[in-house]
Amino acid sequence: MPKLSTYFIRSSLLCFAVGFVIAAFLLSVKTGLVDARLWLWRPVHIVLLINGWFIQFTVGVAYWIFPRIKGSDRGRPRAARAALVLFQIGVVSNAIALLSPFNPAMSAALGIAMLGYMGGVVCFAWHAYPRVRAAMVAAGFKPRA
Repeated sequence: MPKLSTYFIRSSLLCFAVGFVIAAFLLSVKTGLVDARLWLWRPVHIVLLINGWFIQFTVGVAYWIFPRIKGSDRGRPRAARAALVLFQIGVVSNAIALLSPFNPAMSAALGIAMLGYMGGVVCFAWHAYPRVRAAMVAAGFKPRA
């Protein structure tokens, strides 16, 4: 397994663990033993599980599984590394922005999060396109004229 895939999957599993610890605290609110203001963490729980765990895990496996171009060439690894960094920036700044939803200063953090997610998707698509194209050509698909 390539190192970058390992980084994607490890960071996704970290988000998974933190998201489920938050879920455990959210469930403990229902017992009445914990303050109900803990429900303000629910959006952070959702972000960690969807954007932090599911999407990053998928991207990490895709980096590993997509066909190589020639030999061991995985395309544009710098773009894939940039995607990892941008996804991390997106998840962290989104969690920070969601922790204080009524603070107008946090709208900047939410904007940074959305730019991080969008940049991560664009970078990974830029990285993966030659690998998908090479697989299509190798399989005998011919583009229409």
